[in-house]
Amino acid sequence: MEKQQGFTLIELIIVIVILGILSAVALPRFMDFSTEAENAAIMESAASISSAMSINYAACALDQHDATSSRCIRVDPDTYQNACTLVTANSVLSNTLELAEGYMIGIDSSLSFPQNRPNGTTLGCSIIRPHKPPYGVVAQYNVIIAGKN
Repeated sequence: MEKQQGFTLIELIIVIVILGILSAVALPRFMDFSTEAENAAIMESAASISSAMSINYAACALDQHDATSSRCIRVDPDTYQNACTLVTANSVLSNTLELAEGYMIGIDSSLSFPQNRPNGTTLGCSIIRPHKPPYGVVAQYNVIIAGKN
């Protein structure tokens, strides 16, 4: 008679217990990756806005801030609320930006809006996550005044 080969019941139970412990430790770590991915995409968007604002300012400077030229886009909001909007951001971006659900653009209400805003003035804006944890500022970008004669 041939001897059967295989795993004993105790060996199988030990393997199942080890897999259970590993999954209990690793699963919460993997659950948080979606939030990290959303935040990374938002940070990339903020960096794109800042870069586009800098490029637009440089192009306007080359044209002596003539907003009628083909490469200078006028960026001269009258309030912080108007400066920190998707409309202002999309005016200098080549692709339209949309924020993911649960994110919004915010401002620090304690800042005073500069009355005399020459070309090159920077205004700070934040992309925040007010309704889903983790709450708070996710990314920041600058609006740069340009194309103002």
